[in-house]
This record gives sequence, C-alpha cells and structure tokens, in this order.
Amino acid sequence: MPVDKQVIQRHKILDKCFRYTEGMTYLELIITLEENGIQVDKRTIQNDIVVFTKEYCAEFEPNLKRGRERLFRYVDINNSVFSDHLSLKEKSTISKIVDKLRIHDDIPHYQWIIYILDGLINIDKYEDFGRHVEFQNNLSLNGGELFSSFLEACMNKYALGFYYHPFKADIQLKYVFPYLLKQFNDRWFLIAKDYESGRLQTYALDRIVEEGIKKVPALKYEEADWAFIDSALSNLVGISGAFNDVDDPQTPIKDVIIRIAKSRVPYIETKPILPWQEIESENNDKGTSILRLPGIRINKELEALILSYGPDMEVLSPQMLRERIKAKLEYASGRY
Repeated sequence: MPVDKQVIQRHKILDKCFRYTEGMTYLELIITLEENGIQVDKRTIQNDIVVFTKEYCAEFEPNLKRGRERLFRYVDINNSVFSDHLSLKEKSTISKIVDKLRIHDDIPHYQWIIYILDGLINIDKYEDFGRHVEFQNNLSLNGGELFSSFLEACMNKYALGFYYHPFKADIQLKYVFPYLLKQFNDRWFLIAKDYESGRLQTYALDRIVEEGIKKVPALKYEEADWAFIDSALSNLVGISGAFNDVDDPQTPIKDVIIRIAKSRVPYIETKPILPWQEIESENNDKGTSILRLPGIRINKELEALILSYGPDMEVLSPQMLRERIKAKLEYASGRY
C-alpha cells in the first residue's frame, strides 16, 4: 500500500512530540495534532505508536508517567526516526536492491537510482547531485500525486471508479480495469479497459478528479492482453489513438515514406521514430535520404513531429498524410 501523505505528515509531527524532554500524554499528542490541522482519536495514536515501534524501530521509555497517565518519549530524544542515518537492516536491504539494479547500470534511469541509493548507504560520503542533474519535469502538471494510487491498482489488479474530465466534454464517471502507466511529453497516462465499452482507453492523470477515485470490488478484474498492448504502443509516436481500429479514418495505420535532409539522418538514426524504421540514400544530388516507417499509426503526435523538422522533411506517402501536413503548413504560413 502506498503511504498516505497525511499519515507521513502526522508521523513527522509525532516524531517531534516523542523527542519532547518531559514526554507527552495521549491527550497532549491529540491536541498537538489538532493544532496542526489533523483530527485523530486515541485509537489512531495507539496504532501509530505500534507503527513507530515495529516499522520505525523506535524505542520508548517504558515507565515514564505523570501521576497515573502514561507519557510517551523516545529513549534517545536526540534521535529522529526520520533522520538521515539508516539502521544496519535498512542498509542491508538497500545494498541488495543496488546489487540487482547494477545489472541495468547501462541505462541512465538506473544509474542515478544506484547513485542515490549508494549515497543513502554511505551518507557520510554522499554529495547531493541535484545541482548537476536535471530531469525533464512539468512543474505545473496536475495528476502526479495520483500516480501511486493507480500503480497500486495496476499491480494488485482491482477495478477502479473515477470521474474524468476531458478537455472538450463534461465530466464522466468511468469504471476501468487499470493496466499500465505511461509517460509522454511530460504527462502521465493510465491505460485501462473501460468496463462499459470493453475497449482499451488512455486517460490523462491530470484530467482525473482526485476526490472521486475508489476501488470497485464488485467488478471482477479482467486481465490485460499484454501482447496486444505492447504491439499497439510500439507502432506509434505518443499515445493518442493507440487502441483505435487499424482503419480508423482519424488515426489509421499506414506505411509512411518521408524524404529527409541528409543532415538530419544522424539524429533520426540515434533517436529513431520507430524501432524498425528504414533509412536509405537517394541517388540524386539533392542531399536527401528516404525514411520509411512501415505500419505506423498516423496521429497528431506524428504530425507534430514531422512539422517540427520544418523544411528538412517532406511526406511522400500516404497522400492523406501529405495533404494534412500541407494544409497545416499553409495555414501556419498565412499567419505571418
């Protein structure tokens, strides 16, 4: 289960309370939390103390009282369970994770994870790399806080209900079987089977209303067809139209042929549009090559990518894509 943000906030406040020299009673702990905008009862505090003891390995003074009331205080009030120092058990667990990740140390995403985990194990030698590495991130993007909730549903295989608000339509109630979270262009998308239509759909996390998300145990979970999902996602740029019909007029799957400037060839070779794309030189003096994209879905992301190359790309076929690109260029040029 992902840890709730409010639980972490509550535990951090309690951590400070447990380092109070005189110790604090149940009532004092409850009042302190209320002063910080968190409403709890005695049972919640009791459960939290169990968590502190078993999961955080906190040690409390066993016989500390004020009159007949029990007081709660760490044995070592100078030590926080949220400090940078890890226990031997925690270091051992992280070391095992690092050893497994080293298999993939040729992948940048894993390299930085290994680096930061190594830093946690050897905290005295650790230097913050934050000033030297910058990851692509959309700071104004909504929906990122929903990631863990949807990941849990994907991994534990249960149906979800939520309210979805498309850009050009009213809010809709959706019941889905969640399968996959995919990032594209600084946004996260949930790929899931819609219960009502029985079709695979993509839902932008920033268009999902957080307050309405709920488990739906009454719906029996339907397993993913991973072969179909992988195939559908491999033949397109981006995410839109991924699960439309092959001959859908808006997002058909076609063989695309594009003339490209030779100066662009190294870039397209090192950052391919499709894994199975083909590039061949033309026998002319124009300094151009031919890029073939067999079986690619024609969607708005592909069109945007072609347009981003400006005069260095010319769509030769299919004619419908050539006409779309031409119309967009003519419309854009008419604004200048």
